[in-house]
Amino acid sequence: DQYENLSLHTQKGIDFLERYGHFIRDRCKIEVEYAGNL
Repeated sequence: DQYENLSLHTQKGIDFLERYGHFIRDRCKIEVEYAGNL
């Protein structure tokens, strides 16, 4: 049964998207701060 592999793959995808979301949010904050200091 492939349920275990599919579950693991899905969880890895969710973890990746969470990390990517944090990265984008942090980058946005830095860019706004930088633009304000120009």
